[in-house]
Amino acid sequence: MSRKQDSLVRMTRELIECTEQLRAALLDYRRTCEKLVEIAELPPVRSTVERLERVKLGEKRERVTSAITAFEGARRKARIGLLAVAEEEGSNLSEVARTLGVSRQLASRLAMEASGHDR
Repeated sequence: MSRKQDSLVRMTRELIECTEQLRAALLDYRRTCEKLVEIAELPPVRSTVERLERVKLGEKRERVTSAITAFEGARRKARIGLLAVAEEEGSNLSEVARTLGVSRQLASRLAMEASGHDR
């Protein structure tokens, strides 16, 4: 296996881990939203905002946002790694873009990053 293939494997494993972290954050956020529904359906003894403070929605939102950011970063690195391997193997950039489900222009920018020629 080439150095670029090793790198792709490492990047893809990182993407898998970020996917699991995002999944956990989204499930936690879903449970929080379910609590919000329960609270909103209660008779108005206190203000809704006072009752919502118990579910710590802001903390949950920050966790989801952080997980999405990490996931997007890992996905980008995995795409760059895949393009580096594809380039090494002589693959057509348009074909790789189609396989990844991205535009040829994005694939071209990522390929430039993969080859170390950042704009």
